[in-house]
Amino acid sequence: MATGAELNTAAVDTSIRVAAGGSVSLGTIDADLGDVSISGTTITDSGLGETDVVASNLRLDATAVTGGIGTGANAVDVLVVTVSARSGTGGIYLSEMTGVAVDTTPVISVN
Repeated sequence: MATGAELNTAAVDTSIRVAAGGSVSLGTIDADLGDVSISGTTITDSGLGETDVVASNLRLDATAVTGGIGTGANAVDVLVVTVSARSGTGGIYLSEMTGVAVDTTPVISVN
């Protein structure tokens, strides 16, 4: 996503899926009560200081062996109920606004 880019389905609480063959740099993804699935070789915060993902359930998958989610200096900022994440050796760095359950997320389907 380009810096400042936004995907927003909050008005209808619809799920969002982002699947990239390369790296994903997050702007803002707002599904409100919908679910979000993000997959890419690495997943990073674009660094704008805002909440990157708002959703009920969030599934993150950094697919590269050395892939990671966020960094120690710039975590991915989320406002979600439940998160599941998988990464390579780059690790997982999340900052949650209100508290989060780390658990299995349901299959996230989109139309």
